[in-house]
Amino acid sequence: MATVQLPMTMEALVGGLEPEGGFDPQFCPVKALPIKRTHRVRTLPGFHLLCLDAGKEAMARGSYEAFGQRFQCEGLEYLHQDDKVFVCPQDQKAFLNQMSMRYHQYIRHELQERKAERKRLRERAEERKARADRHRQQPEPARAVVANPTPAVFPDPAGLDVKHNLVSSVPETPPPVNNEDFPEAKSSSKPRNEADPRLASTLTPLPVQTTPLTPPPSTVPADDLYGDLGGEQESKRQKTGSTYASAMTAMMTDDFDDDD
Repeated sequence: MATVQLPMTMEALVGGLEPEGGFDPQFCPVKALPIKRTHRVRTLPGFHLLCLDAGKEAMARGSYEAFGQRFQCEGLEYLHQDDKVFVCPQDQKAFLNQMSMRYHQYIRHELQERKAERKRLRERAEERKARADRHRQQPEPARAVVANPTPAVFPDPAGLDVKHNLVSSVPETPPPVNNEDFPEAKSSSKPRNEADPRLASTLTPLPVQTTPLTPPPSTVPADDLYGDLGGEQESKRQKTGSTYASAMTAMMTDDFDDDD
């Protein structure tokens, strides 16, 4: 009696229910019908999975149309019903194992996308550099700096009429000013030395401070150390003056006598 071994874990139970990879149902891109596992063929060199009837027709014509394009058909590869098939989602090419499909996906799509991205970045950098060089070679235009822009003034027709009326109403020669009409000007024409009686009544006289006078110190001449005793100094001066006058008179008399 055979024994049945049940899965011991939940992961094994769920994994047993999932379909095994490579046995997914496939549709023929030419006939748009499901493909039987016993009637599967793969075109060469297109690597597309077709049904047996569509493969024979493509082999007879030498080409087939699928996925909006035309592909050449040089040979057919018949698949066993137990063979696994992995289809690339980018170009719908069929492979017999997942590793081959992943390698094709990396070489034909991921690597090409990276190369295209690097090429696009390189072209963008070159374009940016060329634009910077052109901008550097162009002369900078002179910038006009306006400190305080003057607002535009438009003439006002109403204002011009008012200004004309005001100018016409003003006489060219002003009339003479009469002091009788202006009492303030009449009062200001008085001389400044006349005191205003209104101000005199409000002013209060300040007391005058008298400073005692000090007689200047007496200076004694250097010749008279003991002062003028009995008028001797005055007599000396008179005597000196008379002597000088006599000498001058005698000198002049002698001169006149010599001339005669």
